[in-house]
Amino acid sequence: MNDLDIIRIKSQQEFQLYQKPWDQLYQECPQHQATARHALVSAYWAAFLSDRPAEILGLALPDTGELVAAFPLGWHKLMRLVPYAKNFSNPWALGLVGLLSPRWDAQKLQPQLRTAFAALGQPMLTWDFVSDENPVAQRLLTEDLLPGATVRRVDLFTVGKTMLKATWDDFIADWSKNRRRFIRRASEQLRERGDYRMVAWHNASLAEAKSAWQACLQIESRGWKGQDGSDIGSNSPARQYYDEVLRHLHPTGELRFYTLELNGQPIAYDFGYLHRRVATSLKVSYDPDFATYSPGHVLNSLVIQDLIQQQEAEWIDTVGELNEANSKWCGESYRCQRLEIGLAGGWSQHAVKSRAWLRAWKRQWEQRRSGTTQTTPAAAQGDAAQEP
Repeated sequence: MNDLDIIRIKSQQEFQLYQKPWDQLYQECPQHQATARHALVSAYWAAFLSDRPAEILGLALPDTGELVAAFPLGWHKLMRLVPYAKNFSNPWALGLVGLLSPRWDAQKLQPQLRTAFAALGQPMLTWDFVSDENPVAQRLLTEDLLPGATVRRVDLFTVGKTMLKATWDDFIADWSKNRRRFIRRASEQLRERGDYRMVAWHNASLAEAKSAWQACLQIESRGWKGQDGSDIGSNSPARQYYDEVLRHLHPTGELRFYTLELNGQPIAYDFGYLHRRVATSLKVSYDPDFATYSPGHVLNSLVIQDLIQQQEAEWIDTVGELNEANSKWCGESYRCQRLEIGLAGGWSQHAVKSRAWLRAWKRQWEQRRSGTTQTTPAAAQGDAAQEP
């Protein structure tokens, strides 16, 4: 077998030339992230990495240009000193490791991947906000496709999986009487306020869906996220990226965008997509003025009923951290992790092993500067979401 060509795409303009082979690999790869399609990887690059170097590392067949593997990476520095490569992933867009063809076995890919990652010249890789069920990460690690690498797994949080059933009655069969009464009472209270209904904007025109999305951004801005500036509307890159998610996934039929409306006004929304029979709920929020009516729970019940009726999905990926509210709907879960990988050599392996200590040291240093109580190294290590 001839060696695969190592592809290093170092600009967004060059990446546009790879749209067809990228999306062919995307359709082949067994992952449920619709955000891994070419248009949205490009949108992530433009929105979040316009101010730093980034590239796509890939392997391709020399005769046809067909992509066999592709990994989007941005360049960062540990403690502003040690360079490392990080996947296209942040709290706004979680978990893209890359794409890897299932048709190529480990024996063929291992030496080629080793050569490709060595070509980066980076001592470390970080795959951030990655599901422990991610098929690409699982293959790379369990099939030893990165031989000699030192891997450190950092648990970030648990994510709920809402497993769907054949019917709504089957779905609620094991609910307690109190749980059923809660949903029924919340619906009745909304009905007392007027006419409420769920609207599926992915079935409307693109222009109508865009207009509805702008209204939903106003809903989030009125809540606690708007107060602390963490809402999408206050974050220009995030807003740019989500606008592109809607624009590109609506025409493909993968968008899943619902609102709960009361007297014609949206009071809650669920924005996400459907890919490979998994419904991913990227963003949810509700109008705080209607919090006592539990609009998020009412909408979630209607969304689940719609997905069951359409027989479109097997489960819902709730994406965010499992909490008291969404845990009531989730029968299973997965772990969201950070994978810190030393590619080769004693220095990179030592850096990975020492990263927890560096994170703790940085946290202590920052607290000493601010005059707050010092945090013990053990406690600081638990703050896994903090990047050193």
